[in-house]
Amino acid sequence: MEYSPPAKKKNIDSLLVNYSERSNKPFELMSRDCEKSIIVTNEDHLTVLPDDCIRNIFTFLNQETLDALLTVSQKMNSFALQMRSKVPRSRIFNDLILRQDDLNRFNMSLRGTCVESLDVHMSEMGMFETPMDWVKRRRLYEEKSHGKKSLLKVPVPYRLMKRIEYLLQRFEIQHIHFWGILIDDSFVLYCQQWSRIPSRIKFINETTGDVFDKNKFLNWIISSGISCIDLHESSLKHNINRQTILDLSRASNPSLMGGVYKDIQEGEIVSVMDKLVLDAIANYKHFQLPYFRFSADWIVETIVKRLRRNIHGGWYFKISRKLQQDDFNDLEMDLECTHQNDGEYHIINLKGSSLCARIKCSEEIRLNVAFSGEYARCMG
Repeated sequence: MEYSPPAKKKNIDSLLVNYSERSNKPFELMSRDCEKSIIVTNEDHLTVLPDDCIRNIFTFLNQETLDALLTVSQKMNSFALQMRSKVPRSRIFNDLILRQDDLNRFNMSLRGTCVESLDVHMSEMGMFETPMDWVKRRRLYEEKSHGKKSLLKVPVPYRLMKRIEYLLQRFEIQHIHFWGILIDDSFVLYCQQWSRIPSRIKFINETTGDVFDKNKFLNWIISSGISCIDLHESSLKHNINRQTILDLSRASNPSLMGGVYKDIQEGEIVSVMDKLVLDAIANYKHFQLPYFRFSADWIVETIVKRLRRNIHGGWYFKISRKLQQDDFNDLEMDLECTHQNDGEYHIINLKGSSLCARIKCSEEIRLNVAFSGEYARCMG
């Protein structure tokens, strides 16, 4: 039996601080209002100030300076923790990815648009078991599962979820990706304690507890202010319903993605034929639910509403029938429509705008719509 030893212990705080120091300019020690340089002495003028004054001073600091002050003294540590949420967050990282593998090892990555990724193994947080614990649990599971080479998923530890909360306060993270994790009631409880909420959340190949309420979890995601939910490779997508679509549509430029056409069987199609839902879909930047079928009678009107918002994006889902050229005859005067490939493609242009809607409706009554300024077909 092969044993994978724990990863080498790293300290995430020192990595983040060192990384920030390398990516920022040296601190300017010359006062702009004085000709003389600032003199650094051993006298402590800061901690003798009233607490309100110290808090006001801390609002002018940045996250890197707070990191340094955490280790100065107990008093500075207390103020640094208090003011963490009041200080603008660093923008060097905007994506956080948490992975859990089949051996219940966790890995977290931070990614930025202009900097290299930072991978941090969470060994310093007790994520890994001792060799004997690992072997015993592996042997026990193999006996129960007849030799299968994977372990029962364990919940995401509390200390790791607290670390995610800290990183949300530390960096302006917009997207969180969860790969292969176990979602249970404790995971939801930890998420509800976050003081900062990302704009996008994505789940991939997760597992859920036996008594876990998926609908309750989706309701929390929507009510928390998360505007983009990516469930392409998640079992949670099967819990999306009519009310989910209506509730999320109230967010600012929401997006809802779940699955691709090839993964959908005809028996799994959900038909929603009322106009109220289509009016809600017009608010979505991205709406990709291939196992939903909507009425084709109001679809052109819905596409026009979405086009007038002048925002890039894309839709795909099923409709009740194939669109014909006659469906586009009653467009307003500021709109023009062209048809290509014997009516398979329809392009609606809004006069005076670079944005247009490119519509493809296949024989399988799959509707693909791209709201784009570039000339490209909406291939399904």
